[in-house]
Amino acid sequence: MVSCSVNQAFAKDLPSWFTKPRQNNIDVLYGIGEGASLEEATKNALADCAGKLVVSISSESQLTKEENQNSYNEELRQKVSQSIEKISFTGYQVSKSEEVNNRFYVEVSVEKDPFVNEQKERIEFVQRKISDLDKNSIQANPIQRRTSLIKILDLCKELELKARILSGAQEEVDLKSILTLVAKFQNEFEKSSSSIEFFFDPSSSADLLQILKSALNKDGLKDIISMGATNHKDWVIEVYFQNKTGGFDRDNSWIEYNININRSNQNYKNKLIYCDFDGDGYKDITYSDSGLYPYTNPDNDMKKKSIFLRKGNKFIEASFFDFDKYAKELKEKFYVL
Repeated sequence: MVSCSVNQAFAKDLPSWFTKPRQNNIDVLYGIGEGASLEEATKNALADCAGKLVVSISSESQLTKEENQNSYNEELRQKVSQSIEKISFTGYQVSKSEEVNNRFYVEVSVEKDPFVNEQKERIEFVQRKISDLDKNSIQANPIQRRTSLIKILDLCKELELKARILSGAQEEVDLKSILTLVAKFQNEFEKSSSSIEFFFDPSSSADLLQILKSALNKDGLKDIISMGATNHKDWVIEVYFQNKTGGFDRDNSWIEYNININRSNQNYKNKLIYCDFDGDGYKDITYSDSGLYPYTNPDNDMKKKSIFLRKGNKFIEASFFDFDKYAKELKEKFYVL
């Protein structure tokens, strides 16, 4: 009850033009916003002005099919707010402003015709730029094409936003064709991630070669290789691939055990080592042992010390001692077999 009273009291302090905002008419567009500063409140009011146009249209595109139109509209409003700098508001006016409890409240008004004409001109410019990038890169190699697609998709975001605004303003714009075009480039970009192959010239930079060769997959996202164990036993190497939402998906099919198949009674490994052991330019995996057992113990893990060689989309286990002759001599001399 106290919270409700406070909210009601606070609402009474707000200007009536803010709590009951004016609606757009055939000549003028209106928006309201609040913020910690007059500048922030004005920016939010402009976003509200454009957002009212965007959310007034329904989605008919194959690119975006939402069951919940309300959540879809809210997502679009967020996009407008984040992209407000890409929307030109020539000749807008702060028609009303007021400060209440150290917060600024603003109403902006925008003349509709100049605003609409500017969006149309910008759409034509962006469409030409997309067309030029597409034509100039269509015959390029996969890496160059993908670079152009990144630029095209950035322009597509602006194109879609402005097209939605014009459609919401009841202006003639082929929104469906624009969304289909955006979907086409987005699909091509996603497919390009799995279709690029790398070919190296002997004169290429060694650092560049190593960066490309050490990547687990070709999606450009950072992945994780980690060492796990259960109660200091049963160690396992785990591979996590970053997905497009920023999370990670585990895929241990990349690790193939041939020596330490049964690890249930083996001690944990306290460090992973990522190094190219066989000289093929691809980094392999090994580990440092916990050292819990003396070398005279028949269960000493060092007898089965291994490395995992990178072969395509797998790390295949092989004996460490095949790659270190000195370690092999020590093993044969001191370790109980």
